[in-house]
Amino acid sequence: MSEQESTGPPAEQQGRGAIRLIFEYDGDEIRLISRQHVDMLVPPTDELEGYEGQQGFWTEVRDTDGNTLHRQILADPIRRDAEAFSDDPAQSISRVPVERPAGVFVVVVPDLDTADHVALMNNPPAPSELRTTATESLRVPLRSDEEGGAP
Repeated sequence: MSEQESTGPPAEQQGRGAIRLIFEYDGDEIRLISRQHVDMLVPPTDELEGYEGQQGFWTEVRDTDGNTLHRQILADPIRRDAEAFSDDPAQSISRVPVERPAGVFVVVVPDLDTADHVALMNNPPAPSELRTTATESLRVPLRSDEEGGAP
């Protein structure tokens, strides 16, 4: 390998560990309740291009210009249905809608040098089986007040 070549991400995308974000949700409202720096590795980024119109749930770590630096596809953390068991042994387990889902979930993103914020991308709840394209449901800064960002 020559002196010009290197392994790993470009210098502007090198990180300082990871940031653990803890979110709380009640119905369709999501809010950040904790932001902590953690010393751990984060999985490599998913595709950064060509996913327009995609459905699902993922995080996007972005710079101040809105460029996506890291993207992680995840299972939707908001459970809108639950398993229901019947007393009838002939009936199988079914899924029933949860009237007002509530809970907590955790996301871990890389703490990249040029990162400004993380966006949670997901499909808005649809009344039918038709799912729409994922949109930004929440944007949170990756730095606390004393580090130059919003809470």
